[in-house]
Amino acid sequence: MSLEVTKHAAERFAQRAFTLGDAEIIMQLGTEVEDGFLVCDRECRKVEEQLRAMLRRLDRLRGARLVLEGSTVITVYRTGKRKQKRLLKATR
Repeated sequence: MSLEVTKHAAERFAQRAFTLGDAEIIMQLGTEVEDGFLVCDRECRKVEEQLRAMLRRLDRLRGARLVLEGSTVITVYRTGKRKQKRLLKATR
């Protein structure tokens, strides 16, 4: 959704160190209230837990390689440092 910003709103964004990206996050994660959205502690805690879970998952997947043929998964495995280096070198 593309937001239109009034001159007044643009001035307030600048004064209060908000960006349009912040507005998008507020709309995406906040609770809809009268005339807009509000981000409460509950929403923050929920997103923080989701991010922590994603970071744990990402750490577990460090070095994983997924081999595809078209859209078909052929295999998945954990690579060593040498293999990672070789694969990354081949893409340059």
